[in-house]
Amino acid sequence: ETVTYRVWLHLETATGPLDSRVLQVAVTAAPEGQRAALVGERPAPSAARSVQCAEGAGALGGVIRVCPATGTIGSTVRIEGTGCNNPGGPAIMYFGREFGTAADGLIPGATEVGRFPVDDAGHFSATFRIPSELGTIQGAGGGPVRAGVYGFYSKPSAFCQAPFTVSASVP
Repeated sequence: ETVTYRVWLHLETATGPLDSRVLQVAVTAAPEGQRAALVGERPAPSAARSVQCAEGAGALGGVIRVCPATGTIGSTVRIEGTGCNNPGGPAIMYFGREFGTAADGLIPGATEVGRFPVDDAGHFSATFRIPSELGTIQGAGGGPVRAGVYGFYSKPSAFCQAPFTVSASVP
């Protein structure tokens, strides 16, 4: 009896997912000798869906990466950063717009992504779901998220900032 399997290696890395090519392997039930043979090969499953990430830096040397760089309300992004925190403190991250006007339809507003512990190298990682609403900033702005450019930023914002484009809003 011979059974055919399709196998590949999938890794989650700091720069995004990485998939090997898909190998098609035929395995034969035999007591000894060569029982497996390569019978085919295809591109990696992720090859057709390559993800673009946004990277940013802060004035004080922090770096941040957001994957993917574009998404809709409700989509989940992965955020990784180094040096996005005060020494000894957590990385405090926000999503939103610190500036904007009613004329561009994208008024200021933000929501806290979270307060994340950092390792000895100052690195953190997190996932976040893009919200449909933003809170106010110092009592001003806030409201629905619309299509446009927003950002992920640390507090203080001089540490890390990266853009994120909301590609559609909820009707």
